[in-house]
Amino acid sequence: MATAVVSARVNQATKAQASLIAQSAGTNLGEVIKQVLEEMVRTRSVPLSSEAQQTRDRQKERFHAFMAWRSELPDCPELANMTDEQLREMLVARYV
Repeated sequence: MATAVVSARVNQATKAQASLIAQSAGTNLGEVIKQVLEEMVRTRSVPLSSEAQQTRDRQKERFHAFMAWRSELPDCPELANMTDEQLREMLVARYV
């Protein structure tokens, strides 16, 4: 299998701290990066910190709640078939 080199810019202090953490786990940054990339391919997702994952989960919950609320609204074909200009005129007439 052919290999490729991946490079990224990161703060020197961050790299140094990450290197120490990787070393304490018995590995190195290159191996950690390789494992993260392989995990992304395997799961077809980006691994996130637990805080970032919680934020994403809350956003998904809010989106699904909104879509459930939206699905309960009555259909309004008059609005759905209006052009942008017609919709503007209606809003101006009603609220201005």
